[in-house]
Amino acid sequence: MGATASADTKQYRQGYPGLVDDPTKSKNLEFYMNARPSEPDGDFIDNIHAKWFGNYKLLERHHGYIQWLFPIKEKGMNSLSQRLHEHEAVAIRASPEMQARVVRSYELMLDFYGMVLVDKTTGEVGRNEKNWRSQYRNLSAQAHNFLRITRILKCLGELGFEHYKVHFVAHVIREIQVNDLLVATARSCEHYWAPVLRRKTDRKALKDLAERLETDRNARLALEDAVSAAEGADGVAGAAVMAGAQPAETHALAAAVSAASTAAEYALTLDCLPDTGSTSFSTSCSMDDDNGEIVPAAPALPLQTPNEAVFNAVESRAASEPMDVVSDATVPLSDHNGVQSQSSTAHGDAAVVDAAPLARE
Repeated sequence: MGATASADTKQYRQGYPGLVDDPTKSKNLEFYMNARPSEPDGDFIDNIHAKWFGNYKLLERHHGYIQWLFPIKEKGMNSLSQRLHEHEAVAIRASPEMQARVVRSYELMLDFYGMVLVDKTTGEVGRNEKNWRSQYRNLSAQAHNFLRITRILKCLGELGFEHYKVHFVAHVIREIQVNDLLVATARSCEHYWAPVLRRKTDRKALKDLAERLETDRNARLALEDAVSAAEGADGVAGAAVMAGAQPAETHALAAAVSAASTAAEYALTLDCLPDTGSTSFSTSCSMDDDNGEIVPAAPALPLQTPNEAVFNAVESRAASEPMDVVSDATVPLSDHNGVQSQSSTAHGDAAVVDAAPLARE
């Protein structure tokens, strides 16, 4: 299945070479013109946007609308829908009215997933403060939504919003690595969603983001361990004082200082401690896409590392407190939560196994 899925994504990134456009088939175009309702048990697109927004039970249980809102050039599970044809995509990309409907469709689903489109120009995505807790839980528990997201990302690329996709995946990576949220999506994020970004610069920006957040997370956990270990050493030393065992106290404190010194040196060699000021990824150099064409450079992705004050508070104690030195080996994207996933650094073209779903909603 992996090899087939990888070929599937390669076809998508290359624009489906050899796929024939049929100008007599225009269901998707008519739907986005608000001239045809979705099927089965659907509605016109403007009514869906107006009446279905926030109706999470309907959006969860209804399985026939996603193929209409986000058509792609692959046949889905809905026999009443139609795969996207190139003449339809061209027409939708050329129409400001239909482009606005694509954005509204995306906002509908982001809201369903507990997210919000922060910037319609750049595609920046953030949490929806009104509902993210409940909708993150639903997304994590209902794996069929992972397939929907793969479709959504592919469709955005077909209909003129390729630049939106990198911000969605970056948001999910940050939630996993920084906040321990959406961990259930880690494998899909790495093997399903990141690979359908068509621009190599976007995929590289995500790889860099995941690597840096993983490094920062290791440093944060290591320094937090230093605090915990120091508290334990303090307890040992206190007990020694109460017992009148001065040598034992001295030994415990000496061990604490030695361990903390080693840990601090380790953190510095990894360059784990945060820099002052904001950090972003430079993607100013354009790269070839999979068709051999030069594509515009991807926008810089903000790092959004954890609060620097947390690092500083822990670091201030590290000079005299023990810690266990963590391995510098790469940690899987969600391994710290007990969810098995491939390495978060395996986002490069050769390393990522694209598992684009074969059974599509």
